[in-house]
Amino acid sequence: MMIIFLTLLADQEIKDEKFNNTQKTKVAFILLEFLGGGSERVTELLTRELSLKENLELFIITTTREISNNISPRVKIIIIPTNTTDAIQTLINIKKNYGIDIFVCQDYWKAINAQFIDILKSFGAKVIAFEHNSFFTYLYYEGTERSDLKYRMMKAYSKADALICLSRTDARIWSLLGARRAIYIPNLLTFEPSKFKAQLLTHKNVLFNGRFDLVQKRPHVAIEVFAKVYQHHPDARLQILGNQDEQYKSYCQRLTTRLNVTQAVDFIGYQKEIQPILKNSAVMIMTSQFEGFPMVIPEAKAFGIPIVMMKLDYCEVTQEGVINVEKNDVEAMAEQLKLLLDDVSYRRKKGREAKESLAKFSNADIVSRWDKLIKAVMQGDDQIKELIQSLNQEISDEIVAQISEDEQKHALLWAEFHSTLFDENGEYID
Repeated sequence: MMIIFLTLLADQEIKDEKFNNTQKTKVAFILLEFLGGGSERVTELLTRELSLKENLELFIITTTREISNNISPRVKIIIIPTNTTDAIQTLINIKKNYGIDIFVCQDYWKAINAQFIDILKSFGAKVIAFEHNSFFTYLYYEGTERSDLKYRMMKAYSKADALICLSRTDARIWSLLGARRAIYIPNLLTFEPSKFKAQLLTHKNVLFNGRFDLVQKRPHVAIEVFAKVYQHHPDARLQILGNQDEQYKSYCQRLTTRLNVTQAVDFIGYQKEIQPILKNSAVMIMTSQFEGFPMVIPEAKAFGIPIVMMKLDYCEVTQEGVINVEKNDVEAMAEQLKLLLDDVSYRRKKGREAKESLAKFSNADIVSRWDKLIKAVMQGDDQIKELIQSLNQEISDEIVAQISEDEQKHALLWAEFHSTLFDENGEYID
């Protein structure tokens, strides 16, 4: 793996022939932080697969110095400064001197992402924006800086040559908001389903895989669900994976004490290698309020693990092969989890359905879509529009309007509930 450290002084011309191969299209994926989340896994997978294309040369631009070993050695890594002003200037230097043809801007949750898009377009660069979450994310942050960020992104995405969305619903919403070249392309699968056998599911380990995030992932809800089932299945265990916010983790630990399940809940933390845990899981539960294309879903499906989740009507990878319950319906989720733990044959049936549902997501097809998009971006606006039309991604505005209305209702309910969680000092109320 080649790593290049750049500073503001790195504005000299690049003479090395390794960076001046005019026969290939040079594509640089910008992701400032590699912290082990879904965006990072997608970047690793995508750059690895695209780097196999003879017509492409791949770069990753980041501020993270301790970079993942999972990145292909064919992908060049450029480390830029963390300071915003220096990072922007360095990016301009990279555009001038490295001959990058297309920049893929992925830091959807940072204001600097909009700045990157604006600056790069002003210098004549081709830009693909990659929205890793759902537009509905913003609804759950009303009144915060993150909610206001959507207005900056609307302007920036309208300037981008293309916008990658992880659902047809999101592509339609962003196109209505001015991103005329919004296109749905699903994420690559971490695990090819054909390479893994369905698990026997004889044990009763319940998996929650997601960072400690009060607004989005909500492991405290998973604990509440598990507690209702534990009284019927005292041999069951809940394993909670993911990066941990210590204040929120402490609240979740106190919750396990209050609900008398402390002895059956394991706070495992972030795990780089997920396969051993998946092989030892009987059911996965997801309590997220919003998602883009949650990588943990196809990862569990690949191993034939049944999934119970609170439904996200726009999320493409959860429309089939999962057991959906209404959002925030803890009782319904607990009942479905109980049914799965009651009967190993039923678990295996739902696990098979989960695995089979991945047939509609082909890594070869997804890489092909990216390859076609890169070629279209290089050729111009007409080719991008032609590609979008050829993929036949239409979804009716009536469906989009209904989904949007439902999400707005849930977001308002969340705002009311959220205000009851903290005392006047900002501490969690047990």
